[in-house]
Amino acid sequence: ILSKPLPAVPAGAVFTGGVGQFKMELVGPSGKLMVDQPFTVSLTIAGVGNVKSIEEPPVKLPQSIEPFQTKNSYEFREDASGFKTFEYLLLPRTAGKFVLDPIVWTYFDPVKAQYVELKSQALEFSVEGDAGAVPQNSTGAPVAPIVARFNPTRIGNQDFVALEEITKTSPIGGAFGAGTQALLYASFAMVFSRRRKSAQESALFKRAPWEKTERQILSQREWRKSELANLVDQWIRERLTGFVARGEIHSESSRDEIIEALRSKVHPERHRILEQLRRLWSDLDVLRFTGSQTSSQVATREFFDRARDVVGQVLKSSVV
Repeated sequence: ILSKPLPAVPAGAVFTGGVGQFKMELVGPSGKLMVDQPFTVSLTIAGVGNVKSIEEPPVKLPQSIEPFQTKNSYEFREDASGFKTFEYLLLPRTAGKFVLDPIVWTYFDPVKAQYVELKSQALEFSVEGDAGAVPQNSTGAPVAPIVARFNPTRIGNQDFVALEEITKTSPIGGAFGAGTQALLYASFAMVFSRRRKSAQESALFKRAPWEKTERQILSQREWRKSELANLVDQWIRERLTGFVARGEIHSESSRDEIIEALRSKVHPERHRILEQLRRLWSDLDVLRFTGSQTSSQVATREFFDRARDVVGQVLKSSVV
């Protein structure tokens, strides 16, 4: 095969090795963002071409957003179609509203024999939780600090109350004190119960992270297609890697690595269920990538029900 060299890249173009015909989609974070808590931004490039060879496009970040490692996953089919997803892990250091500039990426189209530039949409998001914020009232003005003021100390002859009068308990005071004490004990019990429940949930999510993802999926009946696809993909990865229970296989491993690890766990006569898993992942990619292309961007949890059914069959096919 004689391979011709590519033409010179246009000045200022961001070219990371893509050759073919592609589309690009940028998906921002879902849910509330907090200071010093990481979140991810996903960029998916899909089409026909050298999907596996595409390198990570750069992202321009505000100064208060700190970048960490970027993980990527891809799928390449026999007809040379596929996709590659880059997940940028970001950490906000201050609160406020931020804008992530559009990602500009260039690929070479061999049919048109020219470079083509793609540009994503800009992302706007808010970060909460600035510990240094000054308290404000309903008008937006700073709240003045409370200052304790004491009357001048009396000097000279003073009137004193007898000791027995001070220690005497009135019927009203006794009932009020008992009620206050009961409320205080009830408050302590409630706080202890909440902390115990929170500790139990934290232990559960650490042992079985897919439980937390599942609760997030079930928290609402409708999702944006791309958001639901990302969450369901995350749930599948967490559930299957927990089933495999091998240190080198984790939720960030490629799909091929996860499926290959499953082959040793699933009975050979049941390996066909792994093909259903591949089709499920492929349909997830379609749901993720076409979420912003179709007229309806809303998806229900029926897709998650399908994922639970397929994963459940995989788990039941374990070698005894």
